[in-house]
Amino acid sequence: GLSTAIQISPYVGSAEIYGLRVTPFLNFGLAPAVDLRIGAALIAGYGDRKEAPGFSFGAGGSAEVRFNLGSVYTISLGLVGGVFLFPSCTVFDKTPCDQTGWSSFGWFAPELSPATFRFGSEHQFEAGYVIGGGIVKDDPWLVNLLVFTWLGPKLF
Repeated sequence: GLSTAIQISPYVGSAEIYGLRVTPFLNFGLAPAVDLRIGAALIAGYGDRKEAPGFSFGAGGSAEVRFNLGSVYTISLGLVGGVFLFPSCTVFDKTPCDQTGWSSFGWFAPELSPATFRFGSEHQFEAGYVIGGGIVKDDPWLVNLLVFTWLGPKLF
């Protein structure tokens, strides 16, 4: 079926970034207890470091394998990546703050969900926690996500 996930993303690292991730995706049932989800990742965030605050925007793709360990409990492993666009001299840019313009960088990160719970009459809703991390412009970073998902109607 087709699903949409909205993810609220407080990032922790050399800068603080708080944002919203929207992930429309397709869900493929590989086995009764295993699903594959592939989709897009769209991110809008606001970050702050001492020198300057600023907005950032990202777009990319995501893929994850979900293991359904019962009727309501799921864990997953996934990858997400794409391109971020942000004003120069803000969150991730280490240039002096007298510069203007926009900068971009590629990003790629593994993600793990140790706890996702399904609910609703047909288990069509999910709430969970995702943790991920990677290297952004030579700095390690960690991301924590609270994820709320609606599994849309089955397409086939």
